[in-house]
Amino acid sequence: MRRVLALVFLVVVASPMPSLTMARGTQAPAVATSLQDLSWLAGHWVGKTPRGDYIEEMWMPERDGHMLGSFRWERGNGRWLFEFMSLEAAPATPGALTMRLKHFDRAFRGMEEKTESTTFTSTERAASRVVFEFREDARVVRLVYLRTGPDALSVTFDETEPGKPAVHIEFPYTRVR
Repeated sequence: MRRVLALVFLVVVASPMPSLTMARGTQAPAVATSLQDLSWLAGHWVGKTPRGDYIEEMWMPERDGHMLGSFRWERGNGRWLFEFMSLEAAPATPGALTMRLKHFDRAFRGMEEKTESTTFTSTERAASRVVFEFREDARVVRLVYLRTGPDALSVTFDETEPGKPAVHIEFPYTRVR
């Protein structure tokens, strides 16, 4: 396990992208919300990062208490990563949502251990905005989903950890018709 973590750490540190966790971490305090409140998220979204990288995110509508999604980030020079994501009611916190995601590389190698995923909990919600948070010791990762128009979505990734530079990445999307 330590060798896998060390290898992933080296890959992540050597590339200009946010670090990815191998651990479950602790969940942030939850805020009441429901999957019905996130129906605006369902759809096929494409865009480019401020650096010009192609990004794509798809969310299926809620069914049987789950929303499923995928994310692709083509970072140039044949490097990219993708994620599979799941949204559901938080089992231990009534009224909150849990987002679980697993990262994969181009060769479909998982970045988390086989039975683990990175788990976020909803911490804020408004009519067209939801914030998910992941905590691991003093490290905090926030994902903010904001519907900025009928066919526009912004996702912001923020990571802070004492002694390390803060990471802020914006993912602007347009809905595919």
